[in-house]
Amino acid sequence: MKSLFALATGLVWAELILIEVILATPIDGRIYLAIAGGWLLLSWASLRFRRPSRGQRAAALILLAALAVLYWIPWSSRKPFLRSFSRIHAGMTAAEVDSVMEGYVRGSNLPKSLSFLHSNDGRFDSDVGIVYFQDETVERKEFLFD
Repeated sequence: MKSLFALATGLVWAELILIEVILATPIDGRIYLAIAGGWLLLSWASLRFRRPSRGQRAAALILLAALAVLYWIPWSSRKPFLRSFSRIHAGMTAAEVDSVMEGYVRGSNLPKSLSFLHSNDGRFDSDVGIVYFQDETVERKEFLFD
């Protein structure tokens, strides 16, 4: 059981690092909460009949701290951009969208739409968030990856 738990933990870490750091694509915070909750639940289930050692408690704290660091550190300019972009929802006005996306490069290359870039860096210079409007309010949005 311990080796299966260790293997699953290693695979989850590999996926998180691949997606967050290497692919520069942020994962929703609810996924992180589910992972942390799952680890805590499995740890509690495996340790409820015996007292955890000091090393096991330290390892659990290190895993939770590392999970928080992985979530909060903006590994690229795409991560904070997508967090801001995700706050845009149907029904918002153009002024509200501008307020949410303040600090990003704004454009409008399509009728009834606004586009936003998060960086001029060569790795991300064609990432674009497009917000489409219908009757002066947001109808939908999409993010086009580099």
